[in-house]
Amino acid sequence: MRVIFNLKSIYANYLTITLLKNFILGNLMRFYLILFTVFYFLSVFITSIINIFINIPDAVNIALLFIVSTTIASIFINKEKRLPTTGEKQQLVWGSICGTTFIQLLYLAFILCYEDFNISYTIHQVPVWIWLLILFIVFGIEYFIFYMSYACCAKFFLKK
Repeated sequence: MRVIFNLKSIYANYLTITLLKNFILGNLMRFYLILFTVFYFLSVFITSIINIFINIPDAVNIALLFIVSTTIASIFINKEKRLPTTGEKQQLVWGSICGTTFIQLLYLAFILCYEDFNISYTIHQVPVWIWLLILFIVFGIEYFIFYMSYACCAKFFLKK
């Protein structure tokens, strides 16, 4: 009896995860978001290697976001032969924000592992509201860049 209950529980959890995964990200958008994350990771990795030899300004990261998201919009339009719908744009924008956040956290963890930073001192010196304000500004800039790429710049690729 206990084994049957556990199997039902496992199946229910699997079904819930599958439904949520398909509801939040359809199969179509999942491909483009994984592609975005891979492209963004590779661009950050290459930029970091170049940054070892040449000092690159931090504004290059904003250009990378725009270039990668515009490339994904171009790939979407060339493959699907249409503009993304409003729902697909929102999924692309928020999924791209999640992808960049994931890559940036990986990058930060890598730096913290190999560099001698005293980050706990810095974190405790800055008030929480300033950290929240910084996150709000960063996510706002990312949202603007991604929306411009997936909505406005995508129209340019459709006309070609």
